Amino acid sequence: MAGLAPARRQCWTKLWTQLLVMPGIFLLSLAQHNFSMQQWSDEAATVLFSTDGTRWYDWAFGYVFGAYLLEDMLNDSLDVLMVWHHVGCCLGHFVAFVLLPAGFPFYFGGAVSLEFGSALYNLYCLYPEAKGMAWAFVLSMSLSNLAAAIFCSVWLWQDFPIAAKLFAGIVTSIFIVIRQKECMSEIKSINTPPPSPQAPRIRSTAPPRSPEAKSAVPPRARDAAVTRAAKVK
Repeated sequence: MAGLAPARRQCWTKLWTQLLVMPGIFLLSLAQHNFSMQQWSDEAATVLFSTDGTRWYDWAFGYVFGAYLLEDMLNDSLDVLMVWHHVGCCLGHFVAFVLLPAGFPFYFGGAVSLEFGSALYNLYCLYPEAKGMAWAFVLSMSLSNLAAAIFCSVWLWQDFPIAAKLFAGIVTSIFIVIRQKECMSEIKSINTPPPSPQAPRIRSTAPPRSPEAKSAVPPRARDAAVTRAAKVK
């Protein structure tokens, strides 16, 4: 890892958080609530801090994902659009965890779904020439977008203020549309054959004819050429 370039090292460190850490925390929290999203939602709405450990994994995700977003925001290579993207993510993270905790399990599931698709994108960036990697990225990104849309739809059915629903619905829709557009552009690049290489043009190395050489053409031949040119005109 120490010998990797900074961009590749960042892809690797994100990869394990996206593929193992966050999905693992989600499954552990779901198992703690008897694999019932409704039971999980009811307990999250009732208790923010728990002494019996019922929300231990929720807080673990709150810290992990919050730190993950903060680390991204401190990256110097982010452009202004991506900085605002992360600001929106942090705001949504706070709203889902603190202000509207009843919907936290569905937000959690949607975030994990989106990050899983991003993990395959990181793999694709690391190994773009690997056989089937481009299609694995396209398929996983499309499925993760679909899963996130389902989680968001369930979240919107909860009894939340209309302003919160508009915020969550609009932001999530923008994220999904942008990600899917990238997928579609990748599909086009996969199906587009590379341009055939053009044969290099060989420049003539013969020296230009001097006026003396031109005038060396026999007069009869010159007269015949002029006659033919006149007929063409």
